[in-house]
Amino acid sequence: MSLVRQNFHEECEAGINRQINMELYASYLYLAMSHHFDREDVALPGFRKFFAKQSEEEREHAIKLMKYQCKRGGRIVYKDIAKPQKSEWASGLEAMETALKIEREVNDSLLALHEVATKHNDGQFCDFLECTEYLEEQVDSIKQFADFVTNLRRVGPDCQKKLNKQVNAELRASYLYLAMAQYFGNEKVALPGFNKFFEKASKEEREHAIMLMQYINKRGGKIDYMDISRPEKTEWESGREAIENTLGTEKEVLKSFLDLHETALRDNDYHLCNHLQTEFITEQIESIERLESYLTKLNRCGEGLGEFLFDKELQNGGGSVH
Repeated sequence: MSLVRQNFHEECEAGINRQINMELYASYLYLAMSHHFDREDVALPGFRKFFAKQSEEEREHAIKLMKYQCKRGGRIVYKDIAKPQKSEWASGLEAMETALKIEREVNDSLLALHEVATKHNDGQFCDFLECTEYLEEQVDSIKQFADFVTNLRRVGPDCQKKLNKQVNAELRASYLYLAMAQYFGNEKVALPGFNKFFEKASKEEREHAIMLMQYINKRGGKIDYMDISRPEKTEWESGREAIENTLGTEKEVLKSFLDLHETALRDNDYHLCNHLQTEFITEQIESIERLESYLTKLNRCGEGLGEFLFDKELQNGGGSVH
């Protein structure tokens, strides 16, 4: 019996040895993956570098556990490290899916080990698993692999079709706001605040379209370039009418986003759902609320002097669609 051993249950000792073996197996697997992607007939250096790094990290985890085992007076039991079940992967996606499965198994094993430590009132061991960030790091790792898997999976055909429709909707809005900007910039109308407001709005809608196009590419989809419908009108009786038209357009864009979100949810494409929610939908709702407040203000102040003063407010940077 080691002289340093104190309050260290045999079940904890055995659990650490199992975890060491699991970490070394993961390291061995990632090493195999790294060299698979280094082959000249595969030649994916990014994947090679990534899995080489993962292999080294898993090995370091095993070494930390070994040192802790010795520190607590336990005995390291060196077991055979099972060979990887395969040495070739059909694609980066298949390798990432395999890695995700392993990371989840490692996480389950760590949680079980934490339960053993808790059962035997081994606060020191619990702190080691928590404070060395093993558990938190493992959760982050699973999320990372899950995101990689999602990104490597092609977006579904229904979602791709509606993403392309959304791109077109954003470009139509950009075209409309560009026409509005030029109208209010005309010397016969001379409302520079509205001109500035709609120029900015046009640019923002174009940026949204580009973001969606980049997402389609990122997910392995195909961008379908459609005709961009011309604005139905090129003159507006007042700034209030233009804001009212803008509000209607933004509501249509939101409806289209929500329809796309519903399709993604039906297809279990949670990555797309999250992307839409965080990058577009919340902002779209806020834009509609902002435009409604502008319309209320314009209705209250009326045309003429009231519109002139509101234009001054816009000119001084007091408003935007998004």
